[in-house]
Parts: sequence; structure tokens; C-alpha cells
Amino acid sequence: KEIKLLPQFITEQEVFERCNESDVPIEGWLSQQVIKLCFGSTRIAKNYIMIDSDNYFVKDFDSKILFKNGILKTISWKLPNSRIEEDKTTIVNGFISPVLRNNGHAISTHDMHIFIKDFFGNKKQDFYVFVLSPFLFNSDALARMKKFIDKKGGYKISTLIRLIPYEMQWYGEYVLQHEDFVKTGGIMRLINSPDECHPEDPGPDFYGYWFQSVIYDYVNNGASKDNN
Repeated sequence: KEIKLLPQFITEQEVFERCNESDVPIEGWLSQQVIKLCFGSTRIAKNYIMIDSDNYFVKDFDSKILFKNGILKTISWKLPNSRIEEDKTTIVNGFISPVLRNNGHAISTHDMHIFIKDFFGNKKQDFYVFVLSPFLFNSDALARMKKFIDKKGGYKISTLIRLIPYEMQWYGEYVLQHEDFVKTGGIMRLINSPDECHPEDPGPDFYGYWFQSVIYDYVNNGASKDNN
């Protein structure tokens, strides 16, 4: 097919400047998280997708599954009760901001989820995670999220990431509470071994495979223990 639009290259500094985050005091994987949430400010695209190197596409997308009124849906996974209970005892240390540590003590994964839920005013009992690759974003929703966090306390995207470097949880919780385009369930089948990859049929609503052992263990070990 004829290529009608050439790729557009942009530096991370340009992204920071267009997002009013040019003074971001973080680097490496933390700055990558800021870039993901700031890219919408470039207005290069209404919707955009971030793809991991361990994503493998095997069939064409179905726009009816991925879009709602022209908006790219946000992917979510509802945590089973067993996973919620386990998260309460899973301690997160090191990269969490000292601001969130209780007198120097690390917080749990569950505490992180509660903090982000409360930040956006989400009082629902259910817990969702949004770290399901590929990551799907809508630029207009991100612009509204930026206004929300600025009005809440003059926060920037980098402020949130310095508190808890969990970019998709920040975006997903905002969308869940304030927007109307969340898709429950991923679009890539999560696998733990190449033997689980069957390109001829990844299953309904799946467009390929995500080979990620860490996330696989998190999702399946918790889900397998749930009896509800």
C-alpha cells in the first residue's frame, strides 16, 4: 500500500515542553512514564498507543471493540478478591516517594491503589488495574486529566509519577471515574511461554500475545485463588 503519511519524530524534551513539564527532575524509566502521559499534549494524534517489545500482533483490529464514539478505550482488569487480599501484604519499596511512606515505612500495592483511587474521588468498592499492554490513550481525556490535577492542587504529571510511578493506574483511574470508555479485559492474550502462542486463534477480542512473565504471575496467581 502507498504510504501517505511519513512517521513524525519528536524528542522527549519537545514532549516535556508542550506538556509544560520542561523542568522534570527525573530520568530514565520514570521520565518514560511522564512522556506516555504527556504525549497527548503534542496533539499529533487524537488517540495513540504505546506498544511493548513483547507484544506480538497476529490479526487485524476490530474498531468496534477498540473504540467508543471515536475514542480509543482504556483497558482494565478487575482484581479478584484473592488478589486484593494478597496486595495488602505485598510491600512496595525503593521507588515509592518518601511522602507516601508512613514514617519511613514502605507501603503495600493495595495502599498504592487506594491512594490513586482516592485522589480521583473513586469511592467504588471494586479495584481495577490498567497495566495491560499495549497501552491505549486519548489525548482529549489526558488534557482533561491535566486540568483536574492542576485544579486539585497545582499538580503536574511529573508530580504524580514522583509520588507513585504507575502511569497507567493514574490514567486508568481518572478515566474510570470521570470518563466513559473503559474496556474490561485486555486485547492481547497474556502468556508465560512461547508454547502458549497459537497465532491461528488467540481467542475472541484478542489481537495477539503479550509475553510477560511478571504480569502473567500477578494476574493468574491471584485469579486462580479466587473462588468468587
